[in-house]
Formats: sequence, C-alpha cells, structure tokens
Amino acid sequence: MNIIKFTLIIVLSLLLSGCNNYFFITEETTGETGEVYDTKIRVYEAEQLSGVLESNKIYIIDGVIDMGNISIVVPSGGVSIVSSGQGAFGVSGFSSSEEDYTLFTYEEGSYSGNLFLSGGLEITLTGENSSVFNLFNNESFGVVEIIEVNYNSCSRIGTLSSYRQVLSQNVAVFGCEDGYTFEGNWSGGVRMDTILVRNFGDNGTFFKAGEDLVFNSRFFTDLNIDLGDNSVLSNFHANNFALDSLFQIQGATITRNGIFETNADTLLTNTTRGDLTSNFQDNTGLRSTVKGGRLKIVQEQQTSFTANNQYKTIQGTYQSGALQHFDNPTNGRLRYLGSAPIEVKVVGQLVIESFQNDQIGVRVRKYDASCPCDYNIGKQEKQVNSFVGGRDVAFFDLLFNTVLDENDYIFLQVANVNGQNQVVLEDDSFIFVEEN
Repeated sequence: MNIIKFTLIIVLSLLLSGCNNYFFITEETTGETGEVYDTKIRVYEAEQLSGVLESNKIYIIDGVIDMGNISIVVPSGGVSIVSSGQGAFGVSGFSSSEEDYTLFTYEEGSYSGNLFLSGGLEITLTGENSSVFNLFNNESFGVVEIIEVNYNSCSRIGTLSSYRQVLSQNVAVFGCEDGYTFEGNWSGGVRMDTILVRNFGDNGTFFKAGEDLVFNSRFFTDLNIDLGDNSVLSNFHANNFALDSLFQIQGATITRNGIFETNADTLLTNTTRGDLTSNFQDNTGLRSTVKGGRLKIVQEQQTSFTANNQYKTIQGTYQSGALQHFDNPTNGRLRYLGSAPIEVKVVGQLVIESFQNDQIGVRVRKYDASCPCDYNIGKQEKQVNSFVGGRDVAFFDLLFNTVLDENDYIFLQVANVNGQNQVVLEDDSFIFVEEN
C-alpha cells in the first residue's frame, strides 16, 4: 500500500512593526521502496543530462551549464527542458566550446520525439562547426516547440527532419553563421513568430531546404533579420511545398548590413514573390505577393458582326504582365492557377472605336472550369461620340468583383447593340485582375 506523506513547513516571521505568517506546503508521494515520484528534475551539471532521459519529467536547468562534449539525446518519447529563470534571459541555459559539437541529437537506429524548450534558455556554442540541433522524427507526428530561447555564436542552428511541425516564439539568434535546415516529409509546417536575428554569417542561409523536404502545411514567419554580405533568407524551392501559397512571410523586417535591399530578389535564391508557392504580405524589405495579372492591347484588330447586339470576344493582340498566381494561356485571357478560391476585382480602361451614335456593349466574362461554362460578371453600354479630328470612340471604365477557382479565367466580349458596324479596341486599352 502506498503511503502518502505530507510535510508541512511553517515559517513564522515576527517583525517589530507587526506579525506576518508564511506557510510553505510541500507534497511528496513515495512508493513501498521509498522512491520519490516527482514530475520535475532540477539540473545543475551536464552529467544529469547524459544517457537516457525521462520523457514524463520536466528538466529544470539551474544556471548556465557547461556541457563540454556531452550531447542531449532526445528520446523517442520526447523531452521537456525549461529554464529556472521563468522567462528571464541570462539566468540559465547551456554552453560548450567543443568543436564539432551538437547539443540536441537522437539515438542512432531510433528517432527523436517531441522537444519542448522554454523559459528564457540561453544556448551558447562557440566551438567550430557546432550545431544546436540534429533531430530526426521519422514522420512520427512529433513536434518541436521553442519558446523564449536565445542562440548565441553557434556555427549553425542545425537540422530538423521529418517532424509534424515546429512552433517557435520569442527567439533571438545572435552571431550564428548559418541557420535552420529542414529535411524530409512534414505532415504539418512551421510557425516562427517574433524572431530576431543579428550578426548573421556573411555566407549563411537562414532557412535551408535539406534532402527530400516537403511541407504539407504552411511555413510562416514574421522575423526581424539583418543579413550579411552574401547571406540569404531562404533557398526553399516551389517543390518543397505540397500546395500553393504555403510559403508565408508576413509582417517581417529584412535588411542587409542594416540597410534595406534595393533588389529584394537577392534575399531568396530559388523563390520569387510571384511564385505560386509564395504568399508574402506587409513586409518591410521584401515586396508583397500581388495575386493577379494584366492584359494590354498592343496591336489593334477589327471585331465584326453579322447581327445587332451580337457579343463576340474582342479581337486584338494582348500583352500580359505582372502575372502572380495567374497566367495567360491564350490571347486575351487571364487564368487563375491557385488551388484555393480567391476573391478578385477586375479593373479596365477601354477605348473602343466605331461609328458615331452606335451603342457599344462590353461585358466581362468568367470561364468556370468546374462546369465548364462561362457567364457575365459585369456589363456596360456606352454611346460612341465624335471628337475633334473625326475620331469616333466610346470610353469604358470597368470595376467588377468575382470569385475565381483553380483554372477559371477572365476575358472580354463586345457587341454593337444597335447596329452591325465593326469595332476596334484601341492600343493601350487594358484590364487587370487583382486579389481584393
């Protein structure tokens, strides 16, 4: 039978100005052998973190522990490590000056489970070729959560492979030469909020794609980073993401040697803001992804009719531009490529030449790939007026809204409502589609 022992410690303090009572109650549970079962282990020296760690305990780091060449092996059951500083930085953490040292690793032939780090831990690795992480979850639905941690002077932050997800908040990276490497298949993604990076290596890559990397959910960050001369923010490629718009940099501030880049494309080596995988918004130092595209008439052509009010696709040669998450599959069409529905506005300025007093109709059509079918999303009619020099034209200012699904596209049609005279869409007339 288990024996429950309660120890009551009463500290009575009498002051000349009054009397205050303080009561401290501790509870321990002991088994028949006298072993103490507790959920916390206070750590004072590196040897306490060697060997097999207990996944059902919380390791409280008391002071800055010199790990020497002792690595912390994260067991498949996971491990939780917190600072005794309770959120105050500089109180506790890990240090090592050993070369080729890795702080968190996994047992060969097995895999690392969940890792939870929090509470203001300081991690300082000054040895050459040092890494904070070399972890492999083997797609076992594990997570890494890093809350209130500083990395100092490490050669690289290190490798995280085949986890479900990473959550990182209130983290600083000071004086590290290289960043994170992500490998393998991730059933989830990564969220890194409130990340500060300073004195980053001149040739480092902060977010690096390792072998067989695929994120099946979003990679989100709002970091504040200052890069070195030749360092880059990310070398992620489109094929590292299972769906479009999963690479999300939003609300970030990005500089190089303290100055905003004039050519922000140098921040990313394999991805642009316009790629289907990208969704960059509200950053300082990195331009936003603007989902949409533009068509402009560069060569006029007649559109002819055989009946009144007969709508036909407007003829002419169009030039496309500013295509992000859109393409121009055929002349005069803007097609949406994303897999998630998007609400857009269609804006246009058209000048159409015909004969005085003809009534010209223009309609914006949407092709719905799911039908397949097409229908109006907006329509205008204008009268052709005669201007000085014998120029007879009608002016159209278009503004309509619609929702597009994957492979839907927008195009223009025109009709001579009250006649059969031909019409010409003049050069430099344009439409553009843009996400609301």
